[in-house]
Amino acid sequence: MALRSDGNAYAWGRNTWGQLGDGTTADRIIPVQVPAGVTFTKIAAGDAHSVALGSDGNAYAWGHNGSGQLGDGTTVNSSSPVQVAGVVEVTNVSFDGIAGTNLVDNGDGTWSVNAPAHPEGPVNVEVTYTWNGIAQTPVTYPEGYTYTPDPVAPTITNPLDQSVANGSTAVFSVTTTGTPTPTVSWEVSRDGGTTWEEITADTAATPAADGLSLAVVGTDANNGYQYRATATNSVGDAVSQAATLTVTPGEGTDTPGEGTEGNVTTELASTGSTATPAVLIAAMTAALTALLLGAGLVTAKRRRRAE
Repeated sequence: MALRSDGNAYAWGRNTWGQLGDGTTADRIIPVQVPAGVTFTKIAAGDAHSVALGSDGNAYAWGHNGSGQLGDGTTVNSSSPVQVAGVVEVTNVSFDGIAGTNLVDNGDGTWSVNAPAHPEGPVNVEVTYTWNGIAQTPVTYPEGYTYTPDPVAPTITNPLDQSVANGSTAVFSVTTTGTPTPTVSWEVSRDGGTTWEEITADTAATPAADGLSLAVVGTDANNGYQYRATATNSVGDAVSQAATLTVTPGEGTDTPGEGTEGNVTTELASTGSTATPAVLIAAMTAALTALLLGAGLVTAKRRRRAE
């Protein structure tokens, strides 16, 4: 057998009972099937079986097992490495060199520990343990744990009522707090707050990418609609109060009893003229002037005839 510096093991020779560890019983030179995620740090050959120590701290064996020499609790031969059964006891777990507290054996092959206080970010984790009562080389997991801020429930401010002209855009805005940063979703009520729907129910509404604002184009259809926002993170939800959209007639919009805004009509309805008093006065003055001038011409002609 041979062990390379990269942790790969090689075996050659007789393979009647799979002692080469390649998953077969063929005689040849072949790499050993090292368990996934593990490299071998030490190896040794027996008469018809082989053993190795893994980088994970576990012992592995393969080959003839007629007398239980593989140590896996059976007498079944194995042509690939199996983990040797043994009593593993974790004695310490440290985070960036600081020991954890309340180390507990969960009884299912796992251990739990309380991490010490530490600034945010990843830290190396070192596990110290014994195997069958014998201290083993500690296992280090680079950046094996990441400290994050304590979670905080979200809060959200209330959007304000908005009033815009027909065709103009209203913007409803909120701010949030919380850890992790909350996501924001909007809802619309088309019946005065009795029921609420996803914001897609109002096709004139468009939430911002970060969800903190909602742009709504005012129309006759959404006049009186109400809008609210919900902030959500891993701790919970926070719902804002509702804000109402009021849409007023915009420029260029006809209203009963009035002419088109920005244009002066010269037509006279049966109930009177829609022209302004100033226009009517100007028209009457022009007409009176014409009459007076006409009368003056007639008088002048009469005088010449008299002469």
